[in-house]
Amino acid sequence: MEKMSNPAEILIVDDNAGMRETLSDILSEDGYKITGIGTIGLGKEELGKKFYNIALIDLKLSDGSGLELLKEIKEKNMETLAIIFTGFASLESSVYALNEGAFAYVQKPLNIDELRIAIKRRLKCKV
Repeated sequence: MEKMSNPAEILIVDDNAGMRETLSDILSEDGYKITGIGTIGLGKEELGKKFYNIALIDLKLSDGSGLELLKEIKEKNMETLAIIFTGFASLESSVYALNEGAFAYVQKPLNIDELRIAIKRRLKCKV
């Protein structure tokens, strides 16, 4: 069996540039190829350009809800793992996100180690 030589592609969608940069730096160290963007509109464009293994999506974005982008992901490619993260967690939004196909719903501030483990665990299942 051929080993996967290409790094996993991760799309980070957060309107906070500092959060995008931090996540990008950390996940790049793990060998992932990162694309960071700040809006749902740009997220939809990126998803139309290429396949992403994982999408990390903030729930509240300047141009709408990350749940809108989650729906787009699930319509375009069910194989993309979506993780919703938010500083405004509620039981209602977490249940909705998981019912709509999110792999995980994570509250900010993010526990980076937990996020890394979730990503690695999920990618191992796909190999």
